[in-house]
Amino acid sequence: MLNTLLNISYLMYIFNAMPFELRNLNYLEIFNECFILLISYLLLGFSDWIQDVDSKIALGYVLTYLILLNIGINLSIIAY
Repeated sequence: MLNTLLNISYLMYIFNAMPFELRNLNYLEIFNECFILLISYLLLGFSDWIQDVDSKIALGYVLTYLILLNIGINLSIIAY
């Protein structure tokens, strides 16, 4: 939960301060932080809240695809 709180705090800082000189870098940082926040919430599914092993396996695939999507988007932005 501390990770989620810190992530939300950092998102609020980025929205308010816009620390990077280029607007696109600020938007990319916001996008990445939103993905990290989403993944942090989904990681709670691996705790004892969900007892079904098949659901945890499906959640693992969802997390893997989300991480690969994030990496793909960031690499495409770097390439172009």
